[in-house]
Formats: sequence, structure tokens, C-alpha cells
Amino acid sequence: MSRSSTRNRPVWIIPLVMLILAILACDEPYAPPPMIDRVEADADRPGRVYIRVTHIGLDYSNSGEGEQRVYESDDYGAEWRRSAYVFEGEANADAYALRFESETLYLNEQAIWTFPRSIFRGFFYDSSSEPSYEQFELGYGKIPNSAQDDTVYIGLGTEGVLVGRLSEQGLMDWAIHSKGIDSLSPLRLTITDPSVILRVVVLALFIPPFALIHAFLLQRVWVYLLPAEAAKRLALKVTAGLVVLAIVGILVWLTDVRTDLYPIIGVLTAIAVLVAVGVTLRLIGQSAEPMSGGTRRRLLAACILLSLIVPGGVAAIFALWWLVFGLVFSYWAYQRLYWKYLKQGDEGMMSRIQRWRVDRWALEMIAAPFVALLGTYILTIVLQAITRLRIFPTDLAFLGIAAIAVYGMMRVYGRRVVVPRLRQQLDTHSGEGAALDAKAVV
Repeated sequence: MSRSSTRNRPVWIIPLVMLILAILACDEPYAPPPMIDRVEADADRPGRVYIRVTHIGLDYSNSGEGEQRVYESDDYGAEWRRSAYVFEGEANADAYALRFESETLYLNEQAIWTFPRSIFRGFFYDSSSEPSYEQFELGYGKIPNSAQDDTVYIGLGTEGVLVGRLSEQGLMDWAIHSKGIDSLSPLRLTITDPSVILRVVVLALFIPPFALIHAFLLQRVWVYLLPAEAAKRLALKVTAGLVVLAIVGILVWLTDVRTDLYPIIGVLTAIAVLVAVGVTLRLIGQSAEPMSGGTRRRLLAACILLSLIVPGGVAAIFALWWLVFGLVFSYWAYQRLYWKYLKQGDEGMMSRIQRWRVDRWALEMIAAPFVALLGTYILTIVLQAITRLRIFPTDLAFLGIAAIAVYGMMRVYGRRVVVPRLRQQLDTHSGEGAALDAKAVV
């Protein structure tokens, strides 16, 4: 190769490519959001406290510390206004050595407080205008704070001032204040707009149709004690009352900064179970038909279990609502199909016994896919152990095997277990076993 050809090579391309790669590898420019960096309570005036907000006006086009503003409050932080107060010295006069780990505030090694409403923020946090790290920052390193008598004021970065009373149990009687601090844009922790609350209630209770699912599940227990239509009406009435309580719970969750979702779900679940058990006991006491102690216990156990299904779906934050809906719909479909073939009435002891048989077959049928999935999962673990591969089979292969296993098990179980049972019942009661098409119930 000649020297001229070497000199003619565009060697400048190499540093250009390296520069482009370096730019791509760099993080985006970061401008810290406005946040509180100093807190100082006036020792001579109860309720008077000062804060300083820094990094005001910073963006990607400028650098430095940004503008600083000082605010003061005369009512223990409830309302703030701009102030000409001048902080002296460095931020070394903090009353306590506080630090944040994630969203939990620590004094030495003791967790004394956690920033509230994690689930609420997960639902309603708006990241469309700014990324999360530019809106929400509780501070880093030493957290600015000041004490005045038995009141402590703690700067929460972008979120305002935490005011409370420090005790051995942690921070008591706390409140977060930011009213009047016009340089901060704290995340909203409550919703008070009636139109928004109405939309939340509709989405939470009727999309997905948790209320109707709960009524259907209660009916499936009470249909053993009442005629079908009477059981349906009673289930709808009880569910309507529970929906009213759920609406009250949602209102508390949306408007009370101290209450998050899971305590509300826990209280409503306990009420739903107690109401269902109480109604079931009343119906058992009013039943004119003889009933064994085992039947009573099974009805109560079924009532408790079915009352937990919908709250469990809500507690999963709607991530598994489709599973709840799928299970209930599958049960309804199989139960209706089997009952249709048996052509049983709705009255009498024989109907109750036969209803339990049909319900059991439907439950067994929808349990078959879970058995198949469990078997597929165990097979996957065995294959992993044999091959010593981290993932075997791949996710796609696992889904394929699981789908085949579920379909195969449901078909085999339907043909070999459910269909013979139905034929036996039809032969016993109406002699119509030969008319049953096996394919129709698989």
C-alpha cells in the first residue's frame, strides 16, 4: 500500500465517531429542582419559622446555584409568605441528625416517619410534563430541620415542610405544609374535585365490575338457602350496601393525607366478611329444611372465602382483576352448562344436593388449568436442574408448553370425569344420558 493512499484516508472520521459515542453514552443534563435547603425556627417567637428555597430558575441552559428565596410563617408552617430574613453561617445548626433512605426518614438508626401516599401517588402521579426526578426530591445527605419547644420543622426538599412532634414512637401529629411557597411544585397528595372523585369511584367499583362479581359470588352461597331469584335479590341488596361503604372508603382515601389504600381495603374486607357471615347465619336459622352441622360449616366457609375474592383483586391494584374476572366467568359458564344439561329445578332438598354436585364439577373444571400450570412450572424447574441453564425453556417455549398442558388437561378431565358424571346423573333421573354430546361440555 502506497503512502499516498494512506494519506488520503479520512482519518478524521475516527475521532468523530468516538465523540458521537461519548455523547450517546452521557446522561442527560440535570438541573436540580427548587428545594428547601435551610430551616430555622425563631426561639423567641412561638410558631415563627424561616425556610430557604434554592435552585430556583435552573434549567439545562444555565448553571450555578440559581436564585434563592426565603419564606417565613407565623402559624407553625400552615401558611408561608416571602421574607427578607437572612440566614447566617452554614447549615450546621440542625436540631437533629436526620437522613432519608428512599422515602423513610431516619433519626440515627431509627425510622421515625415515611412519606405518605405511595399507592395514591402511583395512581395519580403525572409525569407527562416533567420527569419524576425533577418533581419529587426529599433531599439528600443531612436533612435541614429545626426545633422549637416540642415542635420540629423538617425540610422535605421539593415537597414543603414537615411539622410534627418528635417522640420515642416517631414523629407524631405531623402535617406537610407548602401553602404560600410559590417556588415549589409539590406533588398532590389528595383529590377534592367532585368530578374527579366521581370518575375514580366509577372506575374503582364498576370498571372492572367488582360490585357485580361480588353480588354473584354471594348469590352462589345463598342459593342453597333461598330460591334462585330471592338469593339474587338479597345478594344485590347486600352488595349495594357494601358499595356505599366502599364509596365512603374511597372518599376517605382520596381526601385524607394520612390514609393510604391498604388500611381502607382491610377495613372494608372485614366488614364485607362479617356482613356476609351474619346474613348466612340468619338464613340458616330461618331455613325450614333440615341441615347438618357439616353443611352449615361448609356454607359459612364458602361465604368467607368468596367474600375475600373481590377485595383480593382490589388489593392487587387491579393488576390481577382479569384473573378474578376470568375465574368467576369460567365458573359461571361451566356451572350454567352443566345445570342446563341436568335440567334440575330450583326447589327442594334434592335440588340443593344436585346444585352442590354441579358447583363442585364446575370448580374442579376451572381448577384444572392451575394444576396444569403448576405441573408445567415444576417441569421447568426440573429441566433447569438437569441442563443447568439459567432459563430453560425460554419464556416463549414455556408459554407454549403451558397452553398445551392447560388445554390437554381440561379436555381430558372433561371427557373422562365430568362427562361420565353427567351421563350417570341423566341416566339416573331422566334417562337422557345417551343424548349428551361429550364435545359440548369440554
